Amino acid sequence: MSRDSESAKRFSGLDPAVRCIGKHQFDSPNLARQVAREGNRRHDRNYSVYRCGHCSHWHLGTAPKGMRRHLVAKALKRDKRATREGDDG
Repeated sequence: MSRDSESAKRFSGLDPAVRCIGKHQFDSPNLARQVAREGNRRHDRNYSVYRCGHCSHWHLGTAPKGMRRHLVAKALKRDKRATREGDDG
């Protein structure tokens, strides 16, 4: 069983507030992104920022291994599209 599956099993059926225990809560996405960038640089991690559906604050997380390639490919497509649109204008 993958680590993500084990984590999902542990949290299923629990109060959603439990998911926030031990996580830093950022009031702004900009501050969370800044901390994520620094953590990525210092610790060679792949932190991402997400808004919590429970507490409405911003948390740091890491993408599951299988999703990282997908997220990178999606970001590259978005950047290429933005570049093309910028060239047209």
